[in-house]
Amino acid sequence: MQSTITRTNKVKMRLRIKGMIFLLLTGAAISVFLAFTNVDVAAADRAPVEARNQTEASGTSYSTAGALVGKTRPGLSETPTQVAIGLYVNDIVKISDAERTFTVDLFGRLRWKDSRLAPKGRSSATGTRQLLLEDIWHPWPTILNRRESMRIFPDTVEVNSEGMVTYKQRLYGNLSTPLDLKDFPFDRHILKIEIVSLYQTDEVLFTVDEEIIGQTETPSIVDWTIGPGSASVDSKYIPSLDRTVPRFIYQFEVRRRLAYYIWKIMVPLCLIISISWSVFWIDPSQLGPQMGISVTALLTLMVYLHRIGDLLPKVPYLTRMDEFILGSLVLVFLAFFEAIATGTLAGRGKSALAQRIDRWSRGVFPASFALLVAFVFLR
Repeated sequence: MQSTITRTNKVKMRLRIKGMIFLLLTGAAISVFLAFTNVDVAAADRAPVEARNQTEASGTSYSTAGALVGKTRPGLSETPTQVAIGLYVNDIVKISDAERTFTVDLFGRLRWKDSRLAPKGRSSATGTRQLLLEDIWHPWPTILNRRESMRIFPDTVEVNSEGMVTYKQRLYGNLSTPLDLKDFPFDRHILKIEIVSLYQTDEVLFTVDEEIIGQTETPSIVDWTIGPGSASVDSKYIPSLDRTVPRFIYQFEVRRRLAYYIWKIMVPLCLIISISWSVFWIDPSQLGPQMGISVTALLTLMVYLHRIGDLLPKVPYLTRMDEFILGSLVLVFLAFFEAIATGTLAGRGKSALAQRIDRWSRGVFPASFALLVAFVFLR
């Protein structure tokens, strides 16, 4: 009985070993098969890319229409290629003082003629032809002051039967702009959208497409007034490229709305300053009430200035609003020291002199504040 069990166990062990060997051989065969398959697939995937690279190296490119078209500039030996640029500002979303940027939604259209791309054969029956922008010659338009942007439309062009190429694109993003905030909050600025080509001025010539120049009359931005825009073309020297390139400029004026800053900053400051003047109508011998009002006005002003810090532009120079706030702070401090001086004089038995200083201060401090307002905001 014992020998029978032993033989049975040996048979089971042999079967297990054979099964494991079979699984290992099967796995190895599958791995070898997949390895050869991946090599073939990779080679098949690289073939179009290598063909594309060879095509580009030879000066031609593959188009979606199945034809090889030249990537050299049309009319290479003739006059510069004229490119008409149209730009419409769909929306102005935000102007950032801290980042020196403005956020816009743009629609642009570029048109130039390239007779080599005109549809032929069956394609000519439809009158137009769609091509990838990267597969043809184009003027390499670039927004010079672009900080970051997102393209909405695909990079394709449409070519009509006469060889007129039309490229349309919509962009949303941030553009940089220099901002001089010394007149804040009475400042106004010229915002520009600059488009340049990477070709020189003797190769590409920009013109303004008047059919599509303009901007929305109802922008999303609420704290600025947007003026009318205008378009022009000129040239600009790019030091990094060491060349002079054609430039298209669309610009418009923006003016900051004052109501928010008047009611949120200027009016509360005027009230706090007026509180500090009430010590001039208190008897100089009442030093306690005078000190209480002066300290309260001073602390209120300091806390308020801390709260409105985020509303002010963070620049290394004084703006008009900074000058107004600094002048107001000086007047409150002077009122505080005046209260101490008159109280001290009254305590030394010079009440008449202290009262004369108070009467004098009732006119001098409001007049000084009026001069401060005139100097800061009316100059």
